[in-house]
Amino acid sequence: MKPIKGDLQTMKEMNRAAILRLFHRKGTLTRVEIAKLAHLTPTTVSSQVDELIREGFIDELGKTDTTTVGRKAVQLEITRSKGYVIVIGLGGQSFTCALVNFHGEIVHVDVVPSMHGNDAVRRYLSEAIPRLMKQSGIAELARIKGISIVSPGIIDEQSGTIKLSRGLQLSEFSVQAHLADVYDCVIEVVNDMNASVFAEYYYGLNAAYRNVIYVSVEEGIGAGIIINEQIYAGSNGAAGEIGHTIVDAGGMLCKCGNRGCIETVLTMPYMLQRAQLAAREAAVAAGASASGSAGVEAGAGVDVVLPQHFDEVLALYEQGAEWLQPMMHQAAQVMSQLMATIYNFMSPEKLIIGGWPSRSDTFMQEVKRRLDAFPFPTETGSSRFVFKSVEQHQILAGAATWLLQDVFGGVHFSQRYS
Repeated sequence: MKPIKGDLQTMKEMNRAAILRLFHRKGTLTRVEIAKLAHLTPTTVSSQVDELIREGFIDELGKTDTTTVGRKAVQLEITRSKGYVIVIGLGGQSFTCALVNFHGEIVHVDVVPSMHGNDAVRRYLSEAIPRLMKQSGIAELARIKGISIVSPGIIDEQSGTIKLSRGLQLSEFSVQAHLADVYDCVIEVVNDMNASVFAEYYYGLNAAYRNVIYVSVEEGIGAGIIINEQIYAGSNGAAGEIGHTIVDAGGMLCKCGNRGCIETVLTMPYMLQRAQLAAREAAVAAGASASGSAGVEAGAGVDVVLPQHFDEVLALYEQGAEWLQPMMHQAAQVMSQLMATIYNFMSPEKLIIGGWPSRSDTFMQEVKRRLDAFPFPTETGSSRFVFKSVEQHQILAGAATWLLQDVFGGVHFSQRYS
């Protein structure tokens, strides 16, 4: 049976995606090397490469310098200047607009304080891209081949809509439709945890595993999931939204309206509030008033510090502040239960922990101690639990690489499970 037209198109897109991945891994390649590494026929490689050269995606660098007899091969690489994608990260503290070349290299970045609400973010998007292009000296819109918006919250990737982002106060925000009125290119809207797990998978783990979960705890808490090398977004893009699972029924009031959500136990804003309350209670018990970062003498040489920022909470905990221990013990217990539940339910090859827990050796040692005592049905091996390895700029680069799969016509990562 002959393959139908749709099958041929899909195969062509998969071959293009495979070639793109090779160039991202290796940098420069010859046609012969591509055929060998991608397990493609020389005819297929020649056809694909010639097409990519015509479309301005790949440049010929010249013939290889070799002493071997025969025709010299031509070195190729993804172009660095004929086209770009733009990645915009909507973060809780700042918004970052980055120009990225086809190598996944960030060429220029513009950062502003974060904004809130549909109208404010819509205005920002309308202004940020032209400003970035002007700063970068790019006048032709045609050189922008794709735009990716990375946002926290529940994302409908099919329509490019931010369904809900509590932190940014966004609701039913049709980002893709807004940008498509101006930009004739590939436009994606991606959940920040999905972008993060992809960056960890692609850059941190070198795409060496098929099943990876990334959990981040910062201002909020969420998870990104890769199953069989594919992003799992879930129904309506809500997979990984674990922050409002109730773990302490009598706990603090959460911004969602419930009490004792996991966010109130583990995330930085709530932990700072709880630490300040614990400091005041400790100061009262010691016969003094807690005040400022310098602390005060209370009772028999007791120094009680009222932390003003979460980093101070971590520093005091690392120093062994007794009044912080109950709060941190509860956090370690909840964190270890979360990790154990994810491991037992999904059994990923790697469970990556990001955010503030990865910055505290004392906390993660306590979590590890609890995990070692957990009755796992199978041997877990500590190597399965690893820390975040990529930085924020690599998350943006990861989102760009993900976007480039679509720009180049690839399907490897652009087909998400849902």
